[in-house]
Amino acid sequence: TGVRRVLFRSAARAQAQQEAYEQAKRAEDEARKQAVRDRDLETKRFLDFQLQEKERLQKQEQAEALERRRKLDADVTRYQEEVRQEKLREAYQRMERAKELDKQVVSDHIKARQPMCIKLSG
Repeated sequence: TGVRRVLFRSAARAQAQQEAYEQAKRAEDEARKQAVRDRDLETKRFLDFQLQEKERLQKQEQAEALERRRKLDADVTRYQEEVRQEKLREAYQRMERAKELDKQVVSDHIKARQPMCIKLSG
């Protein structure tokens, strides 16, 4: 019966060691899985941040491009208005010169048709 007790204790010890080993292995596996989940979460956060930063920079670039376009459009509009005003000034000056020329022609015509008065002393 002593041998049976020794064998029983040995088997019980072996069983306990096996269970402890399996429990340690499960804990180690769970720790590895948790580490992988943590890394995955960290990677996801990093990638999300990178994506948000990229989107922010794209929006900023679009806003800057839009602002440059607005300024360019304003410059073009201003230049077109300046050209239009200059053409109007030139047309007005031509009109004034034509009026003056017409007055001069009429004045010359009137002078040419007036009879020459000769003063006779007498």
